[in-house]
Amino acid sequence: MSRLEDALNKAYQSPAPTRLPGTPRQPSSAVGQASEIQSLSSLYTNIQLALPDVARPIIAFTSAVPKEGVTSILYHLGGLISREKKVLLVDFNILSPGLHKFMQVDNIKGLSDVLQGKKGLADCIPESLNPNLDVLPCGTTGAASFQILGSGVVRSLLGRDAQCL
Repeated sequence: MSRLEDALNKAYQSPAPTRLPGTPRQPSSAVGQASEIQSLSSLYTNIQLALPDVARPIIAFTSAVPKEGVTSILYHLGGLISREKKVLLVDFNILSPGLHKFMQVDNIKGLSDVLQGKKGLADCIPESLNPNLDVLPCGTTGAASFQILGSGVVRSLLGRDAQCL
């Protein structure tokens, strides 16, 4: 577990859902924890300032290379925002989905099923221990998933279903 995850677990003062099961806690300094929490708080403040007139913003995070910690940051930022607002995290990471692990839910159904029209959005959002923080897992992926992501289906989904969440 990273120092960031450990610091955020302590900051949330929440039980197991805020950390990966079976991962050992590593010691970290109080100064490091405070700076990591402050960094996330600063990011959230900047998002709020950048989008003052957007009632329900849709924000995408991406990475140029694997293992940069985007999933971890997204999960913890979602947890921070969920203290004030309802949050839906959507795992678009087809190559290495991971949000379901952080949220301790299955990745059996999810975004891929919604995009292919196999299931509705509400059917693919599992029950969460945090009533303000939900996740739409990536779901089962394959070659067709890349084609669907590149189509207008994603734009349609975000525009239409963002209103009903």
